[in-house]
Amino acid sequence: MNRRAAIPLTAASLLLLVGAMPASAAADPIGSPEYERTAQRAAERAGANAFDWSDRFDGHPLIGSWLVDPQPQDPSNPYAIDTFFEDGTIRHAGGAVGGGAWVPTGPNTANTTMTWVEVADDGRWGTVTIRGTVEVSADGLTWSGGSVTIEFSEGMAEVTGSPEGEFGPLPQASAQRIGVEVMDPIGPMPGGPA
Repeated sequence: MNRRAAIPLTAASLLLLVGAMPASAAADPIGSPEYERTAQRAAERAGANAFDWSDRFDGHPLIGSWLVDPQPQDPSNPYAIDTFFEDGTIRHAGGAVGGGAWVPTGPNTANTTMTWVEVADDGRWGTVTIRGTVEVSADGLTWSGGSVTIEFSEGMAEVTGSPEGEFGPLPQASAQRIGVEVMDPIGPMPGGPA
């Protein structure tokens, strides 16, 4: 099957476009200078307008769900679960829920982009975007992140007081594949039915 897709139209790119636009552009974003600049930047980051997806994802070891430690050097940080689908999309569940896109760069490597929305109590919002590289181990059970950056949109900077822009490199993340496990209960649930 030969599928063609424009990389700039991924869910992550669209979230980035919306979150990064100033409020003045949100009323009529299509065709506005801010929208066009942001769309062009997303296209440049993606690296190409379109490419042949037919064999790029087949059997890639990144496909599946992973328990991710975003900062292995900090044992107190929360883990996340990232699922990489064979169509090049990512589902992220951790401190926030988000999505993204990934593309293989080799037999066990990939580039990734994930974005999620943060909303303040007063309703203001912004986006956080993580870009990185991933290398899956030879046995396919773990991966480690290579170069990783984080970007806070203008709205995010207003919400959290964090600086606007892309920063990095960040500490490398690591992950373990989530596989099917055989049930082996030690007994009935305490206080539950016998």
